[in-house]
Amino acid sequence: MFANTNAFYQNWRASCNSHLSVNTRQDAFPCGGPKLMLNSNVIETIMKLDAVLCKVKNENQELKAYNNYLKRNSEWLKEELFEREKQLQTMQSRMAALEDEINYMKFKAAMRNAKNSSFINEKPVEEEIQTSFTENLKKPNSTKERCSSLNLLFNLAVQYTLEGKYEIAFPLCKEALNAFKDTNNEHHVNAATILNFLSIICTKYGLYCEAARYLEKSLLIRILNCGSTDQIAIITLGNLATLYGKCQWYRKAEEAKLKLMRIRQEMLGDNHLELAEHLSDLATLCHQQGRCEEEQIYYHRAVNIYESQLNANDIRVKRAKFNLAKCLAEQLKFQEAGLLYKQIEGVF
Repeated sequence: MFANTNAFYQNWRASCNSHLSVNTRQDAFPCGGPKLMLNSNVIETIMKLDAVLCKVKNENQELKAYNNYLKRNSEWLKEELFEREKQLQTMQSRMAALEDEINYMKFKAAMRNAKNSSFINEKPVEEEIQTSFTENLKKPNSTKERCSSLNLLFNLAVQYTLEGKYEIAFPLCKEALNAFKDTNNEHHVNAATILNFLSIICTKYGLYCEAARYLEKSLLIRILNCGSTDQIAIITLGNLATLYGKCQWYRKAEEAKLKLMRIRQEMLGDNHLELAEHLSDLATLCHQQGRCEEEQIYYHRAVNIYESQLNANDIRVKRAKFNLAKCLAEQLKFQEAGLLYKQIEGVF
């Protein structure tokens, strides 16, 4: 604004020269030389322009002051907004935690109801599956519409389970399981998948006994459809043995592990490394039951397999020897344990 005003003022001063009157008469100016005289209108215009310039300067100063005020307010508002955002995030975190707690309580209530349902009962699982499987072979197939609804329900149950939304997945899985029963497909492989998911959900919440019951049914359905050497059936059997151990059903866990080891031994041979892992697991189960002699036998077999397949410095060989040495020491067989400790000295 000042630049434009000053430019105008300079142009105006140049134009003022046209209003100057020059009197060159010698009698009018006895001292000699020309004398410039300003017109009264020009003087008045200069005074007005000066007043305008002063007003513009004052307005500019006021605008600068107001601009500084706005900047200070803007900084304060930014700080206030930052604090409010932090408070909002804290409240959202608290709300999410409360929602998780509510969902967990709902799930626990559903699980308590599930314990009393007809699906989890005290009837021997194998007998129930075999009888129902024979009866269902004689029944006609379900309609196309019901199968379509069943597939949709199955897909939803799978989706929510894989997403970890267990409070939604659990009732959907139960509903899908009932739908499989209603459509005479309760021994379909997809029913085994649903049972696996129910077992996973129960395991996530520490309900190992309920999880084991679901997995028992899943395993039997899988074996009926695909055989005991099916890869998924083998994995399910291993998971079932683990669940038995978490339930402290060590005898059942040992039986499941022995069955698994026999199947894998037929498939892989007598000296496969996987068998050594199963033998170590069996030794651990025997240790938990206080059966040290059998524990020693299993560890000894595991060491022999590892030594036949791996280098003597392999960590798996030395770990197996360490476990065997510890077992021997607990039986007060210190001489044999000492020999093993010397072999693995410097590793642990």
